Amino acid sequence: MLKASGLNHTILRPSNVMESLPGRMQRGKSVGWIGTPKQTSRWIAGVDLARMLNAHMDRPLDQSYDLVLQGPEALTVRDAAERFAAARGLKASGAPMPVLSYIASFSREIRYAVGVSKAMNDAPESDRG
Repeated sequence: MLKASGLNHTILRPSNVMESLPGRMQRGKSVGWIGTPKQTSRWIAGVDLARMLNAHMDRPLDQSYDLVLQGPEALTVRDAAERFAAARGLKASGAPMPVLSYIASFSREIRYAVGVSKAMNDAPESDRG
């Protein structure tokens, strides 16, 4: 709808930001994921995302942009969690989706985590630009 409007615009398509991993996946001394990740994401450092956005600020305002903002290496959620855990001396482990899906019927927090995990495990990252 925005593209069809004829208005100049900028659409940002950032990948997963690495600094969000602790808040999303770390609980105490362990880092976990749910299910079996099938898709990869090009995780990006927050500072690199900021640099990309800053570089975009000098572009002409009379044009539209669709920016894909990604890091250099494609990793599954499991790969990212395992690397993060290893770098910080934490334990990394996954939980089976069927078990957590059942528990989700009793817990809003788990229900949210299961929904996000399904999306991250199954949905391909945007590469449109």
